[in-house]
Amino acid sequence: HRPNYFARTIAHNTVLVYDPEEKFDYGKVVNDGGQVWPTSTRQAGREIEGSQWDKGDITAFETNRWYSYVCGDATSAYSPAKLELFTRQFLHIQPDVFVIFDRVAATDPGFQKYWLLHTVNEPELEGTLAGVREREGRLFCKTVLPEQARVRKVGGPGHEFEVFGRNYPPALTYYPLESGEEWGSWRIEVLPTESSKEHFFLHFLIAGDRSLDGIPEISPESEENRAGISFAYQEKLYRVLFLKSGAPGGEIRITGKDHEIILEEAFNESCRHQAGIGN
Repeated sequence: HRPNYFARTIAHNTVLVYDPEEKFDYGKVVNDGGQVWPTSTRQAGREIEGSQWDKGDITAFETNRWYSYVCGDATSAYSPAKLELFTRQFLHIQPDVFVIFDRVAATDPGFQKYWLLHTVNEPELEGTLAGVREREGRLFCKTVLPEQARVRKVGGPGHEFEVFGRNYPPALTYYPLESGEEWGSWRIEVLPTESSKEHFFLHFLIAGDRSLDGIPEISPESEENRAGISFAYQEKLYRVLFLKSGAPGGEIRITGKDHEIILEEAFNESCRHQAGIGN
């Protein structure tokens, strides 16, 4: 369980790129399509400066009264034999809305990509919209990109820890459940249906209590080198765009109910100094 699932990329909310020829720990553990181990990194011939586990960077961060934004680059966490680029831009519109934009470029258009979101309970799927309930909370996740995405769920009895058709359950004598503890037993997988070296994943998520019964109306936005969405939230209209090439970036515009522009600016391209943020 631990080497084949628990400690692997497939058990986390990130992206897989599946190269059927890839070997992990010299073939001792299953190929989950995920990030490399140190042994695999050495096999791939890439030298990582600093810690052998230091394979990602936060490249931008900003927070203000309207939103928090962070960009991360995890390209070095994957084998360069299969992946050329993986950046994630994460936007939080306080308090309940999240927009996630991922740029993923593989070395081979035939390598299948997977976008993952894990849940404790079984998600309800309606096309590209997923909803999940957990205790007094509820979450909705809408796939906007890829346009022709296939959204499916994996999990349930006998499939809680599944890696491409085989389940790797824990031995409860070694991993006993504490009182009130829960394991996630489901995940959502988003798969592009068209082969391409590069894909963009754009997701809109909204969280709330049990009274949350859906998501606001979302309109896809597209410009020459930008992709994004517009949506209404808390009596304001939001328009969010992300750059599709070049250095990660984008912009946000917030319009009030009387059509006045409350905020219009580009996302920060570096990490803002964090002293005094709590004030």
